Amino acid sequence: ATEKYDAVPITAYALLVGIVFTVPVSIYELSTTSWVNILNMEVIWSVLYMGIISTAIALVCWNKALSLLDAGICSLFYPMMPMVSVLLGSIFLKERMNESFFIGAVLIIGGVLLSVLAGQKNSPESKHIRSES
Repeated sequence: ATEKYDAVPITAYALLVGIVFTVPVSIYELSTTSWVNILNMEVIWSVLYMGIISTAIALVCWNKALSLLDAGICSLFYPMMPMVSVLLGSIFLKERMNESFFIGAVLIIGGVLLSVLAGQKNSPESKHIRSES
């Protein structure tokens, strides 16, 4: 589907469906919990960051990648999303990265590299090269 349609409308429809299911739960949550001061600039900037950077831009990029690449290739990079989120949080929100992040990043990157290398080893081109030698 993403090969036939532009990434932005697909993302907009996905976000719209998400909003339809999230808003009723959010209204219930706000009505059953004690009032929290949500009208301060820190909360507003955080919500804008999550909505624009972490959701909208990330989904547009993901859907654009799906329109250009095979879904199997794109799925290899899906585990990198939390790592990129932490990096962006560190850059924009001055969040602190600890040793757990670096251990996780090494494991994520290692897993992606192993998958890519295993895919190259088992690709039709590599089988063709091995059969000729």
